[in-house]
Amino acid sequence: MLTEVIELPVRIRFHARPSSQLAQEAKKYQSVIFLIAEELVADIKNPIALMRLGALKNGRIELIADGADEQEAIQAIRHVLTTIF
Repeated sequence: MLTEVIELPVRIRFHARPSSQLAQEAKKYQSVIFLIAEELVADIKNPIALMRLGALKNGRIELIADGADEQEAIQAIRHVLTTIF
C-alpha cells in the first residue's frame, strides 16, 4: 500500500469533467485507488463518488493505492490532479 499527500494551491471542486478525467486515468491501473479529502473518502475509479466530494475548502488531498502497479497509479493520478486544478 502506498500513500501520498498532495497540496494543491487552489480550492478544488469535483464536478463532472475533472471527476471523469481522474476516473478514466485510474481505470488504466489494476490497483485500488482512494482519494481522501476533508475526511471524505472516494473510490477514484468512480466519477460519481468523486463528484459527491463537491467543493473542498483547501487543496490537501491524500491518495492511497494498493496493488501491483500502485507506484505508477499514484504518479499518474498526481499528474492529472496537478494539471486539471
